[in-house]
Order: sequence, then C-alpha cells, then structure tokens
Amino acid sequence: MRMSLKLFRIGRKLSQDGMAEKLGYSRNQYQRIENGVQDVTLNFLSALCTAFGISLEEARELTKREGE
Repeated sequence: MRMSLKLFRIGRKLSQDGMAEKLGYSRNQYQRIENGVQDVTLNFLSALCTAFGISLEEARELTKREGE
C-alpha cells in the first residue's frame, strides 16, 4: 500500500505548520500540496528528500495522486 504525504507527516508527529517549516514552505502552500490542490514541483520533492533523507522515488510515491 502506498503511503500518502499526509500519513507520512502524521507518522512523524508533525502538524501541517511543522511540516511546512521543515520544508521551507508556508503552511498554506504545504496544505495545498498535501490536499492535491497545488501541483508538486521538483523543488518540493527536493526539499522533502533533503529534510527526511529519502530518495526522489520515495518522495514521488508520497505525492502521487490517486489514479496516477
């Protein structure tokens, strides 16, 4: 089963504010990405990889929308 960005965040006991801060984004920007309203950028994926020490493929899997 694929883990979503929200479950990833919750698993690390981070609020949306905390996750946004860790990634260098505003809470509003992060919230829009987590909710699928805003497209994921390479900069966002890079920030996710750097902040959590995960691979680009892992970051991409976390941010896939249903049906992708």
